[in-house]
Amino acid sequence: MISPAIRQETVIFLLAALHGIFLALWYDVLRGLRSAVPHDGLAVSIEDFFYWIIAGFLTFLMAFSVSEGVLRGYAAAAMALGALLYLETVSRVVQKLAARFFCFFYFLLRKAARLTVRVLLAVKHLLIRCAGKSRNRFAAKIHGKAQKRIEIKKKKRYNKKSIKKSAQKQKRRVMRKKQQDKEGS
Repeated sequence: MISPAIRQETVIFLLAALHGIFLALWYDVLRGLRSAVPHDGLAVSIEDFFYWIIAGFLTFLMAFSVSEGVLRGYAAAAMALGALLYLETVSRVVQKLAARFFCFFYFLLRKAARLTVRVLLAVKHLLIRCAGKSRNRFAAKIHGKAQKRIEIKKKKRYNKKSIKKSAQKQKRRVMRKKQQDKEGS
């Protein structure tokens, strides 16, 4: 029979080894992303910074929850052994699969972005065309109303002029009659 203390230490060792495998796997996924999508040095540095911050936090949580916050040397060795075991066995395969996944995802994202831009441009042109037609209709209505007002004003002016002229003619006739009456009397 194995004593409970040795069983607990074995569980801690295996959990630490799994934690090391998980951290190495996560970094391989990050490396796959870098090989699929172009990165500059600053982006790589920022990704590494956040990777190590999160990895340190997760390691602290693992140590705190499993061994009550006590850092054990064999747990650190188990993490290193798990990461080394992972890196020597399946790391390349996982990295290639991650790179292919991110390449495919990046391809789909670019196609979706191009399609979205094309759709938005088509909608923009359609809206401009429809707005242009409605604007032209609106302008035609305004132009038609303005033309009618101008014609009415012209008619009024003409009518006023013709009324004035006919009134002036009438006055002249009356004046002529008066003169003729004066001359004839």
